[in-house]
Amino acid sequence: MSSDPFVLLGLDRKAATEADIRKAYAERLKLTRPEDDRAAFMALREAFERARQEARWRVEYPDEEDEDDEAGTTLPAPQPATEPATPDYRESGEATDTREDPCEDEAEEDYVPSDMERRIETAMEKLNQLLTSPWGPPNTADISALLNHPDLEGIDEYRVMQWNVRNFICHATGYYSQTQEMQLPSWLTLQVFDELNAHFGWIRQPSSHPAERHLNAWLRQVRKSLSWYAMSYEERVQKERERLLSRRPPQEIKDSYPGSGVWLFLGVGILVFFIMRALTGFGS
Repeated sequence: MSSDPFVLLGLDRKAATEADIRKAYAERLKLTRPEDDRAAFMALREAFERARQEARWRVEYPDEEDEDDEAGTTLPAPQPATEPATPDYRESGEATDTREDPCEDEAEEDYVPSDMERRIETAMEKLNQLLTSPWGPPNTADISALLNHPDLEGIDEYRVMQWNVRNFICHATGYYSQTQEMQLPSWLTLQVFDELNAHFGWIRQPSSHPAERHLNAWLRQVRKSLSWYAMSYEERVQKERERLLSRRPPQEIKDSYPGSGVWLFLGVGILVFFIMRALTGFGS
């Protein structure tokens, strides 16, 4: 089985929209049930999540091409069969379907979330309430207890939660905004971020997928900013001073070193001593 999500869904990577991905997922879900083949179902679910994220990323960055395409041959998008022209019912007064793509709504109606998806949705709602509580930043022990709940102990649940929580943090910190200006909500402290990162390992996670690399790089910048603001004022002043000193040109640092002037002064003094000794016989 190919690891390319678009191959698994039977879509063209360059042309598939998020609506196409949802329809392809709903169609294949009818033949792939978790109670029949859990491994195939999880592969389909992961392909759906990855393809949807890549489609969103492609909309956000239309001018940037994927640097590392995953191995495999992308299947061409299915071509619609040629149909006769649709008769115009407006003159006869009959109702017409004004939806752009009626099949999309039908696919959404056929889709029934699995038990795992319901548990993931419940866990995300609880995590959202825990993080954004008006009573202040959450306790890291409560976060750990939620993430290590028996309902989320499976490897499949871990992967989906890893993806969903990462998107949640990126959205809260401004990654998906138009300007991509970083925002640090009051509930996201360095301790909270480190607790989540220790569980999911985003910062050290290698990935060949361009969208994942962007998200993980963004989270590294988030942690850097949180670490900066977690310092005391005196520590920030010292760090900034060290940063500015490290940026001084090498010639300026060399000129400011007092050792060269000292040796020049000693050399001149020794030379004057020997001249006076030769002229006056002093010290002989």
